[in-house]
Amino acid sequence: MTERYRLIPEPNPPHREKREKSKIPVGCAVRTTTVEGAHSAPYGKTDRRRTPLASYDRSCYFLPVSKGEQTRQEIVERALALAGEVGLEGVSLGVLAAGLNLSKSGLFAHFRSKEALQVEVVQRAIDHFIQDVVVPAIRQPRGEPRLRTLFDLHLIWIHGNARSGSCFFMALTHEYDDRPGPIRDLLVKSQRDWYGTIARAARTAVEEGHLRADLDLEQFAFEFVGIGMVFQQVAKLLEHPRAEERARGAFEALLERNRP
Repeated sequence: MTERYRLIPEPNPPHREKREKSKIPVGCAVRTTTVEGAHSAPYGKTDRRRTPLASYDRSCYFLPVSKGEQTRQEIVERALALAGEVGLEGVSLGVLAAGLNLSKSGLFAHFRSKEALQVEVVQRAIDHFIQDVVVPAIRQPRGEPRLRTLFDLHLIWIHGNARSGSCFFMALTHEYDDRPGPIRDLLVKSQRDWYGTIARAARTAVEEGHLRADLDLEQFAFEFVGIGMVFQQVAKLLEHPRAEERARGAFEALLERNRP
């Protein structure tokens, strides 16, 4: 998604007890500090198997939040979960409020309109993507190891994890590809950032001598994303048992075609 992210400094030890009172994670990557060469993918040539998401360390801690802010966070998370099932437009405010033991007016006390809530939901999905896919990849060595980690975690994100059953952004593309407005604007920006992230990761591979010097970075990102889109269709819609194997084979072919 975006190469810019922010890690909130961990408070001093005396505040530890206060922090433990909150259940809302606030210290995992969000946005703001530019990191050179952001985003990448799994291991090098020695191991091409998928690596479990749990093996990528993601430091996270808790900071105290107000009751109102905690309720707001819960609304957004619940709405995101519902959107994964019925689409962003399909989220009913009545169902959402009832599921959180809130009245509709209580929900509108936190969000002045359905669109305002939807924008927050999309932003939360972007933040989750950064935390689950981008940040662990950045921690890998520059070049091909970053690219491999980026691809590996992207497949895990698409296939579904604890947060959702498929790629939220691909579903949104079908909902909002021809509907102007702030939701579409945020979605477009996030996807442009994602293409840029892949291109920058590929550029580090060029600089490290892993890929050829005249690599077309935009074309590489185009094919990288295309593999993910086909994987989504074949794995989720067609339920093909070899979908992941096919996707990984396509990625290996993409790398091999672009070696020095």
